[in-house]
Amino acid sequence: EYIYTIREDYPKAYILWTYGVMSQNNINNIRKVIIDLKALGDDRLYFVPLDKPSGDELPLGLYGHPSLKTHQRMASVLANQIKQLTGW
Repeated sequence: EYIYTIREDYPKAYILWTYGVMSQNNINNIRKVIIDLKALGDDRLYFVPLDKPSGDELPLGLYGHPSLKTHQRMASVLANQIKQLTGW
């Protein structure tokens, strides 16, 4: 329903659904929702999986929240996806 609400207000926008940096528990369910919605004709909807922190991105912040290095990596992943979609 949330995606439908966004799409109603922004019919031509790219919607990037990100998930995974704090938990991988629902990644397959989210991927399926995106695949199903794209099959219904939404060709500007994308799933961008984010890997859990490891290596020099550890330790995590409070209550398992991402560290500064993890935020920097996520920003790079999203910037690359936006550049690929828009050419910016």
